Amino acid sequence: MFTQIGQGQAFNVYGHLVNVPVGKVLWLNGDQNERILRRQMKLIGCDKNVKVVTEWDMQWYSRFRKMMSKSKYDLVVIDSLDGCNDHNPYEENRREYALPIKKLVRRNGQDFPACSIIIIHHNTKEGKFRGTSAIKNAVDESWNMRKLSANDAAEMGLTANSRLVTVEKSREDREGERMIFTLKADFTYDISPAPERADEVRLDTPNKHTLDILNLMRRETKAWCVKDLVEHDTVGGIHRKRSIVYSLNKLEGQKLIEELDVPRGKSKGGRPSKFYKAVGKELPRSFSSLTRDIPMKLLPLERKKVYTHLGLDIRKMKMISFGIPKIK
Repeated sequence: MFTQIGQGQAFNVYGHLVNVPVGKVLWLNGDQNERILRRQMKLIGCDKNVKVVTEWDMQWYSRFRKMMSKSKYDLVVIDSLDGCNDHNPYEENRREYALPIKKLVRRNGQDFPACSIIIIHHNTKEGKFRGTSAIKNAVDESWNMRKLSANDAAEMGLTANSRLVTVEKSREDREGERMIFTLKADFTYDISPAPERADEVRLDTPNKHTLDILNLMRRETKAWCVKDLVEHDTVGGIHRKRSIVYSLNKLEGQKLIEELDVPRGKSKGGRPSKFYKAVGKELPRSFSSLTRDIPMKLLPLERKKVYTHLGLDIRKMKMISFGIPKIK
């Protein structure tokens, strides 16, 4: 993720490539030696526009504010919560342990320029969340990552080097959304939406309706206004006008759609309607995304579970925590 931001690479957002402007990344490390970390970043070509600060501590809020005010970083990665809390007077099962996180969340965009913050937090050896629940409560989103079993990977048409990430908590109504992180040969990751299962039941939530509108605007690349969407057979209905306005405002704020000039013949006097179109371009389907008929009896049944806990948001002024299991 920080590779796309640091190098301005297009990002896969709900199945379409969306351009990402070049931004600056601040990596606050408390786990690794600086020399090893910089070497790892250089090997995978993600050392551009990334500032690394090692032996960081979550108690250094004033120093953090000064760095952010001076350099205006777009993404901050704290690796990890445990490694950057050596001077925390509370042990991790006390709710006070999460106070530095709460301060970062509440003052984001006020004490320092708005940014996205990822906090990596290791789970227990059993794959369970470690520490006080106040950690999860403080962040805007919590993501859970697990390694797919051979059965699950085959059913979803994925390779064995894929990880499934599920949004568990979200203040943006994204609970239950799933993403696939696939490790590539150069040790970077492709991120894409998880394939939908045929028997999967999706609830009609506000976020699902927003995504339905986005998918419609991507399929039919004409200019859309609120009236057009209200009159549409699938996403429309006069009872949905308010939710359509909300969805368009949300998608525009997320840079997934953009406002257009009023098309010729659409203006009939009075206050003109606003028209929008989707941005980005469609991704070609890869071979690994196609379902294949693999006899299930030939697949191993054992599941080796690896869990991760995450909390973050891709938009500005959001906080997410990312948990990665410690592996011996």
